[in-house]
Amino acid sequence: MKTKHILSLSYGKDSTALLLYIIKHKLPLDHIIHCQIMFNKEISGEHPKMAEWIPQAEKRINKLLKDNGYNCQIENITAKKNFCEQFYTVKNKGRHIGDKYGFPFTIGAWCNGRLKLDPIDNYIKKFKKDFAIVQYVGIASDEPKRIAKLRERE
Repeated sequence: MKTKHILSLSYGKDSTALLLYIIKHKLPLDHIIHCQIMFNKEISGEHPKMAEWIPQAEKRINKLLKDNGYNCQIENITAKKNFCEQFYTVKNKGRHIGDKYGFPFTIGAWCNGRLKLDPIDNYIKKFKKDFAIVQYVGIASDEPKRIAKLRERE
């Protein structure tokens, strides 16, 4: 079975460092995905400085990939619903049927799963029938809980 190598890029320090490591060591890379979180249909959910930085970084990274012989570019994906739409969505399963999602809690926040992880998982699923998947995720070594959660999702 062929393999697809996919990097999830947030443009933060960890995923960017991982991308640079992949390029430096000429590791295989077929797809780079950035899950763009939207507040509403017009406004990014990113911090304004980050929203300003991302298009500039994307151009630089795509050039770096091309200059180093990679045949892929950053693909931007988004969730089916933006933050505002999900905020008012009524829950239809679980212990809180009929409640709106509302403001996310600090622990177990719905926004990370619904607006970022689910779209990434859906993107990767389209390849799983025909390919083995290697997913690159940049995580700092001081994030053992995050690493454990990712392993549980496999």
